[in-house]
Parts: sequence; C-alpha cells; structure tokens
Amino acid sequence: MVKKEIRFIALIIPVKDAKEFFREHPYDEQSLKAIAEDYANFRAGEGKKESNDYVVVNMDEPYIEQVWKIILEGEEQKETNNG
Repeated sequence: MVKKEIRFIALIIPVKDAKEFFREHPYDEQSLKAIAEDYANFRAGEGKKESNDYVVVNMDEPYIEQVWKIILEGEEQKETNNG
C-alpha cells in the first residue's frame, strides 16, 4: 500500500524572489550552484541521470488532495506493474 509521504528535500524559490535574493547574497548563489553541481556529479557516478524534472504544487492549493489522489493512484499502479 502506498502512503502519502514527503520523499524529497527541496527548496523552491520563485524566480522573481531568487533574482532579488541572490542580487543581495551572491555568495549564497555560488554555494547553491556548487551544491547542485556536486549532486549532479554524485548522481552521474551512480549511473543515474544528473537531474530529474518535477512538477511542484503548493500544498496550500485547494485542489491539493485531488493531486495527492492522482499521485498515489499512479504509485499504486507502478507497484502493481513492478510487483
């Protein structure tokens, strides 16, 4: 049985905010880019794609439970097909 769970560590910054923040904190932008590059290299060393693409949904949206339902149904389907 697939359960609703948080499975990723992510930092989502709206582009508008990021531009302003990194203008004021350029060292943080350099650090973030270095972490992203190191992580991509780690994944490549594991034989994986350097990065994955994701769709992000704000948990405050009124339709979030519908989104969770679709995700969980998809995960159940994967388990059934791989199981």
